Parts: sequence; structure tokens; C-alpha cells
Amino acid sequence: MIAEPFSMDPKQHFYFQNYRLRWKDNIGRRSIDVLHLNDTDRLVSVRLKIGETVAKALETIRDQLETYISGPQTTRRRNQVIRGIEKLLKEAHPKSEFSALVATLLLNDTDYIWIKQELVNLDLWQSLSNLEISVAQSAL
Repeated sequence: MIAEPFSMDPKQHFYFQNYRLRWKDNIGRRSIDVLHLNDTDRLVSVRLKIGETVAKALETIRDQLETYISGPQTTRRRNQVIRGIEKLLKEAHPKSEFSALVATLLLNDTDYIWIKQELVNLDLWQSLSNLEISVAQSAL
């Protein structure tokens, strides 16, 4: 038996470590082996590129938010930050390709955690909270 994502919760069988899937039980182990889920060229290198893109995007958004907080709080700057986070959250939505990876990276990233807390403090998080709830379903 292998993990069937439509009838099983992948979190029960897998986790990410260094852009590679790791198994938690025999179902996860068989799934990784049978489906070649850690093929370096086809999947792991793609996951690494996605991870780098997410990290760079979060760094940019954090810089934008720091500028917004310390400088003139213009609508344009505020909207750049909110749109940036919204875009990342949509990339982590359960129906998006590589959603489990993006969701896991986002929810565990220190820049994301800082950005979220600052947006909460500024009372700007409400429009993003439902997106984050759906993203949490994808994270491993």
C-alpha cells in the first residue's frame, strides 16, 4: 500500500527535510520508494528552486514591511506587502502544485512569522487569515 493523498492525510506519512521527503511509517517509506518521490533531477532540485524563490520573496516582503512601518505608511506600500503575502499563500493553497512544500516552508519561516505578527499588530491580517487556514491543511 502507498499513500493516497485523497483518502489519507499525507502528514501522517511524510515530512520534509532539506527538500527531500522523509517517511514517518511504512506507508510513507513505500510511497517514496515506489513513486520515486526523492528523484533528484525531477523533484528535489525543483523543490530547492521553489524554496529559494519563497525565501527571496519573503525577504523582499519583510523589507517592504519594514519600510512601511518606519517610513510613510502609504496605501501603495501597504498593498505591496499584503499582495505579496497573499500571492505566497495562494501558491501554498492545497490545489496548487508543490503546495505541501510551499505551505511547510512558509509556516515555518522566521520572516513569514515576523511579517504575520507585524500585520496582526497593524490590524492588516484579517483578509489573509482564511487563506492561511487553508494553507495549514497542506503543510507537512
